[in-house]
Amino acid sequence: LINTFVAPGFSVGALALQCKMRGVAVLLSSACAVIFAAADEFEAGALAETDEAKLRPLLLDDLDVKAPLRSLRSNGVTKSTGGESFLNSLMGMLVGWLLLPFSFALLMVNEQNHARMGSLISQAKASVKETPSKELDHQLDWELVSTSGVTTTSSSISDPDFVGNDNVEPKPRVENSVKLKRLLEIYQNVEKNKKDGEGSNERTTYWVEQEWCSSFVDSDGFQPENRGQSNPSLPGFAKDDGFDKTWYADKVDMGAYHIPKTLLESVDNWEGMGDWCYLEGRKDAPRVGDVRIKWSKCPCGPTSVVALQDDCGSFKPYRIISRLCVCSKSAEIEALRNAANLSDEDYEKTLDCPIPFVCCLCDLASRLLHTLGKAEVYYIRAGVMQGAAESMNEIEGREGCMAWCCRLTGWILMFASVMMIANPLVKLIQFIPFIGPFFASLLHMAVFLVAFVMTLLLSAVVIGIAYVLVRPLLTFSLAGIVCSVFVLGSKLLPHPDNPGAGDMDMTGVVTKLKLL
Repeated sequence: LINTFVAPGFSVGALALQCKMRGVAVLLSSACAVIFAAADEFEAGALAETDEAKLRPLLLDDLDVKAPLRSLRSNGVTKSTGGESFLNSLMGMLVGWLLLPFSFALLMVNEQNHARMGSLISQAKASVKETPSKELDHQLDWELVSTSGVTTTSSSISDPDFVGNDNVEPKPRVENSVKLKRLLEIYQNVEKNKKDGEGSNERTTYWVEQEWCSSFVDSDGFQPENRGQSNPSLPGFAKDDGFDKTWYADKVDMGAYHIPKTLLESVDNWEGMGDWCYLEGRKDAPRVGDVRIKWSKCPCGPTSVVALQDDCGSFKPYRIISRLCVCSKSAEIEALRNAANLSDEDYEKTLDCPIPFVCCLCDLASRLLHTLGKAEVYYIRAGVMQGAAESMNEIEGREGCMAWCCRLTGWILMFASVMMIANPLVKLIQFIPFIGPFFASLLHMAVFLVAFVMTLLLSAVVIGIAYVLVRPLLTFSLAGIVCSVFVLGSKLLPHPDNPGAGDMDMTGVVTKLKLL
């Protein structure tokens, strides 16, 4: 009943509220509240059957030392979680109803973004100019250039939290490097869980282990029986994203060019500066709260850049512009300059759907893709010196790989959403005595196969429709060629009204082609 009424009830209730049918909306929301109240009673009844002996508080004698890691693992606490698992599947169903339309939007927006980037890269290939980095050519200001050289910097980079610490080796200070990165881990208590059984017999065992973590683990979220093994508060240097922190050189030059920080963010020729440094010196027997750190750097060296050259000897991104009103070279340069000077947020808004509140999922998908890879040509590669052709081929290859990854992600989201929508029915069947788990496993397998095939075909159809919509000229051209082939074939092949058409010799075929 919950699987049948809750999700449609929410959807119809929201629609009724938008249509100012407040009575219907109140009635549906009340019904959903009653169903959830019954679900809470069901959960309470399931938890009441929990074995009290397995819920006893964790004692120090229950701790077991695991060699050789010397981490502590508690024997754990076991709870009956059949009702909780069913309620989690209901919440997953609601999430699935949200993910399903988002997967459609992601596939559509990805094709649109792929078409835009294809057009931008084609335009970039036709307009890119190769220039040496030793001296500036101001005639190329606000044009796309490809240049290479050796990066240099006169500033040093250091980790201010540990550069003066005597226990740290090696010292986190580097010269002639583009950037410095710190990776920090803290030895913390982590709660683990394992589920056994199905339906009303489902049991979940919770226990605590100690391990190195690259983020803070909040022990307040542990089971009540495990909260005695709490984690200490974070030290000052680990707060404010201190686990993974990067510092940049004040100024990085490549010949006559200055490389901006926004472009240096893409440099990834990392070199390690040694193994982990243990602040407390307990490498083999760490304790909860111990800290270890590792640094890496990006040294200066050969570098290749493809970007828009500004009038200050630096680089800007080469972005998408509307070319409908561009009728001269000066107008194109002005449009490229205006687009390059936009902030990321403002530029992202120019790519959003122009119809507000209608394509909010498409805008969300567009911003997700913009986060993963911006719709611009702003390329840097450290460690090599290469020409424009090699750089543009690499840019095109990356964009194609990105498009296929997003297509795969859209299909996975669609498949996962269908599985999440059907999961409550599978969970409900598990509660049938004796035969429930068997039929639930069969149903789960059937749902898996149907969802796999259906979402694979559906995603292919969505990608095809999106391809047609974002490439109308190419689609109509291909359709015209296909239609011409069919018409030509119907004229040349045998037909009941013209049985001798298929028996023509080569001269007859040539004559008919001339007539056509």
